[in-house]
Amino acid sequence: MSKLIAISDQTYADLLKLKGKKKSFTEVINELLGRKIGNIEQFFGAWKDRDVSIMKKRIQERRKANMQRSIKGR
Repeated sequence: MSKLIAISDQTYADLLKLKGKKKSFTEVINELLGRKIGNIEQFFGAWKDRDVSIMKKRIQERRKANMQRSIKGR
């Protein structure tokens, strides 16, 4: 959902400089507000050189351990 807000010409110019060509105004404002909302595209290819089977095995082991803890806690 979008909202219409009024800002001064100088504030708009400042936001436009911070925005550049790759960011949206929402991203710039969220950064200024200290919110950590990222773009998932920055992670594309991050694991391309990693052995995914090892990661899958670790995830399965941790899920199993968490499930056992959950059952014991009941």
